[in-house]
Parts: sequence; C-alpha cells; structure tokens
Amino acid sequence: MRNLIPHFISEKYGRNKFEGSFKASTLFLDISGFTAMTESLMREGKEGAEILSEIINNVFQPVICSIYSSCGFITTFAGDAFTVVFLENIKPLQAVSCAAEIINIFKETGTHHTKFGVFELKVKLGMSYGDVQFGIIGNEDHKAYYFRGEAIDYCAGSEHLCGSMEIILDENILKLIPADKIETSKIGPGHFNIICLKNLSEISEKRDQIEIPKDILRRFVPEQVLNLNQKGEFREIVPVFISVKETGNETELKDDISRVMFQCIAQGGYFNKIDFGDKGC
Repeated sequence: MRNLIPHFISEKYGRNKFEGSFKASTLFLDISGFTAMTESLMREGKEGAEILSEIINNVFQPVICSIYSSCGFITTFAGDAFTVVFLENIKPLQAVSCAAEIINIFKETGTHHTKFGVFELKVKLGMSYGDVQFGIIGNEDHKAYYFRGEAIDYCAGSEHLCGSMEIILDENILKLIPADKIETSKIGPGHFNIICLKNLSEISEKRDQIEIPKDILRRFVPEQVLNLNQKGEFREIVPVFISVKETGNETELKDDISRVMFQCIAQGGYFNKIDFGDKGC
C-alpha cells in the first residue's frame, strides 16, 4: 500500500470538493539527529543509502501506524518533520494520547547500531487545536494540496518550545482535555509541558488505514514515484525552496502557487509539495 497523499484529500477530490475548513487537533513532529545521520551515511554510498532507508522505515512505520490507527493523518512530510491532523470528531485527548505513544516508540527504537556507527534519534512534539483550511489546486494532469490555518501555525509554535522527547500543548488544546486525565507544568504564556496522562482506557477504538485508489494517486504523484522499487539511493539534485508571503487573499495565493507548479513541470522539474508549517508558506 502506497498512500502517498492523505485519505482526507482522496475523499474530498473524489467528491469534487477542492476547498473547505474544519476544526482539528494538530501535531507538529520534528526529529533531532536525523540530519547528522544522513550526512554521515551519504559518505558510504549505496550501502549507506540502504541503511538509511532501513532506519527510516524502522522509525516511521510504527509512528505512522500509531497516527492512522488513532484516526489522524499526516498532511505533509518536510524532511525530518511532519504535521498531523486529527479531525474535529476525534477527541483531543485521543490526539494527545497518540503523541505520548510516539514518544514511547522513539524510546524503544531511537537508537540504531550500524556498521558505520551508532545513531541516536529523538523527537519533539508540539500540539494545538483550532481552524484548519484545505485546498486542492492544479489541472487534470497534476494536482497539489495544502493544509493551513491557525491550528497548523500554532502546533509548530508549540514545537519550537520543546525540549528533546517532550510534548508541548498550547492552551487551545489543553482546555479541551479533562483535568483528571492529564498533568502538566506551565512553561510560558499559554504553553504547557505534559508530565503524565492518566486513565486512558476509555479512548476510542483504533482503526486501520484506508487504501487510496491508484487513479486518484496518479493525479498527485508522478508514475516514477508510484512505481519506484528501489530500497534507497542518494542522488544529486538542485532543490529550490520558495517562501511565499501570505496576503490573506486565498484566490491570489492559489493562483500564484499554480503558476509556479506548472512552470516547474514545464521545465522538467518535480513539484514536491505545498507546506504551511514552522517556516510559513
């Protein structure tokens, strides 16, 4: 199963709904130690690439399974970081419980012994709750999507206050969690560090991932990626990051990004993603 876009986007696209908004619990996750590990393994060529691929799978697979079984979904990966959304029908307590489960996964799988050295990966998690907007742009040949809004911005802001292996909540999500279920300490204006969670037996049942139809995936992901069967490789590329100043005009923003996307494709490039996160748009 290669669910390379969120099932949420697949469902909306299948119903011809290309924009909208909702309330959600949000989580921003950042891994420390990842860049140093990658740079070290790059020096080892193909074997280093395969070891890196194995480590990524060993770390990300249980984390991703935990997120999706907790009824969340990953909006975008940005290297060693990603954003998670739990829709408004999912209790914030369940989202926070998932974050605690991710901490435990890193405690169990964060240390990796390889022939090229020992690599230690740790995680930081920031959370919030609030408004999220989504959009799907592009033509029939190539689509792209995005999630944005205060809950996306605020969970990234919470992560900026994190220490290693910590979960930081802002007051928007903390006020929605029953006081008898959580113990926190205040770390600054409007932000709280989780000390422990209590009595979580009543959290909703888990669910399996939903497979996304391949004909929808093809609208968003190139065939070369969908059919890739290599375990891992290092390839030299010319990456371009574009920072977009937001004016508050949604139509103007989508038109600007669409022009960039089509120009990129026309020049033989690969338009990777639209990301609203800790670095803005």
